[in-house]
Amino acid sequence: MKRILCLIFCAAVITALCGCQQQTASRTADKVSGVGEIMKNAENSADAVETFDVTVQNETIIPDKNYPELDYDADIDLTELNSTMVYSEVLNMMNSPQDYVGKKVKASGSFSVFTNLDSGKLYYSCVIADATACCQQGLEFVLAEERKFPDEFPIQGRQITVAGVFDTYEEDGKILCCLSNAVMSY
Repeated sequence: MKRILCLIFCAAVITALCGCQQQTASRTADKVSGVGEIMKNAENSADAVETFDVTVQNETIIPDKNYPELDYDADIDLTELNSTMVYSEVLNMMNSPQDYVGKKVKASGSFSVFTNLDSGKLYYSCVIADATACCQQGLEFVLAEERKFPDEFPIQGRQITVAGVFDTYEEDGKILCCLSNAVMSY
């Protein structure tokens, strides 16, 4: 009898975990559909934002240029915080951008690129996940040095470190956040 109960319990746990993983994957895909405010409004205007393929490709097949580690004197160095604190701080930046404007910020996360279908504008983002990787927030950056996409960028999903001055700008009547005059290493 104990064995049967144990088997039933194990089957229930495995079923529940599979359901959670599918739900988490769905929420993660929903959260990584845009950058900053674009991410928040993607559900309302799905036609305005298209994501590029975010599948990490085999780096031995598709080599890319490596840039040296960033030596950057940041006011807010998110690379020194644990994943929960980093995600919380980035969320604070998006919710209260006026408190961060003009501060030098350094962060690490996954590289991602998005495009606005109406304007054709590319948005480069450092996607930062929380400790359980169920929630993600994109931190847009604008490089100081112009580079050609995709030739001079890392592959989608690759870990990057980016640093720049936190700034806001208006686009389509919305205030968006980004790291301007940014540098990137990967």
